[in-house]
Amino acid sequence: MKLLKIIAFTILISHSKIPAEALTWDEFWEPFVEHVSHNSGIRNKTEYCYKVVKYEEYVPGNEFSSGYVRHRSEKQTIHCPF
Repeated sequence: MKLLKIIAFTILISHSKIPAEALTWDEFWEPFVEHVSHNSGIRNKTEYCYKVVKYEEYVPGNEFSSGYVRHRSEKQTIHCPF
């Protein structure tokens, strides 16, 4: 059974009409690498990056109530690193 599969595979490979072309590493990585020369055609593009800053403040208690921690967070716009 294995021999039959090997013979069939060999016949298919030897009779294929499409020539096999090797793919180079440059051709493989080209879609994934951002080149400086690529121009997307977008003008005045503004990108916003945000940073969430969390604050905690302890509010002390007194003889009638116990103390607690007050939580607060702010979303700040920052310079994008890219």
